[in-house]
Amino acid sequence: MDIRIATLSTVLFSMTGLLGCQTLANNPSELNRTQIYQASWVTSGDAFGPPDDSVLATNESRVVFFRDEEDGSSDVVRIGLGADNVFQSSLQNKHYSESVLCSGVQTININIGVADKQKVTTYSQKYTFLPQTTIYLQIGTSKSGHAFIRQVSLEDVLNSPEKFTRQAHQINRVSSKCNRLDNVDLQQSETLSTADNSDIDAPLYFRLLFDFDSVDVKNENVIKLSKVADTARLFPKRAVILEGHTDDRGPKQYNLTLSQKRADAVKNILINQYGLDAERIASVGYGESRPVDKSGTEKGRQNNRRVDAIVIREESAK
Repeated sequence: MDIRIATLSTVLFSMTGLLGCQTLANNPSELNRTQIYQASWVTSGDAFGPPDDSVLATNESRVVFFRDEEDGSSDVVRIGLGADNVFQSSLQNKHYSESVLCSGVQTININIGVADKQKVTTYSQKYTFLPQTTIYLQIGTSKSGHAFIRQVSLEDVLNSPEKFTRQAHQINRVSSKCNRLDNVDLQQSETLSTADNSDIDAPLYFRLLFDFDSVDVKNENVIKLSKVADTARLFPKRAVILEGHTDDRGPKQYNLTLSQKRADAVKNILINQYGLDAERIASVGYGESRPVDKSGTEKGRQNNRRVDAIVIREESAK
């Protein structure tokens, strides 16, 4: 009996060191807990609230994962970031999990163990993470049993009838050091290389803002356009991605067309006025689906009316 008690104590002590969130169940709580005799660890935390992007460094981004499946699937969904799957979280239904990561193109991996069919399915998708912004991703399995990753807006999450709570137990091995170059200006990039032989792999970002219901490039964007063009010349092997966006006022289809027109307007200027090769430039409109700020204020709506210009390695753009 003493041996069993000593062994159980050793196991519980080890789990405390690994999970970092184990507590003694002295006081009953409404939080969801998994019990091991008289010990427990918290599996659910606070209800979801909009994260503060202002606390992110200029080369950091954030990703928030939500799992929302109507059938309450018991399938095990594991999340990984990058080729090494450094972020690991077995996300439970109606929960969310988040991680701060370096800006740039990142690969999101999900690995799903289908309980009733005793099989594992995987799915990967690349996303471009802009500096000091958050991307919201819904993950899970479809009714047909296929894994999926679906980008949603902050408003979609806030307006959802479901209330998501933080998943408290997870392992996050994402490095807190981001040595990539993001949000650069021309003076910084000139110190790197004039032949695109530098070791900088991260995309380079520039943001151009627009007036309401307008496709005209504002005078204040001229300097930024020059930086986009000069950076593209500085890295001749890179492509330029132009992503158009709008605020949430007006019909969604109209905003989708408007966002494409904004991206095309910037593309035409880069080609006709700055002489960039049209084959290096891709433009796409996302309408109101990818806000970077709250839509309840004029400042937030202004920040959402934008074109994000990304100078990116061509293999990352494909």
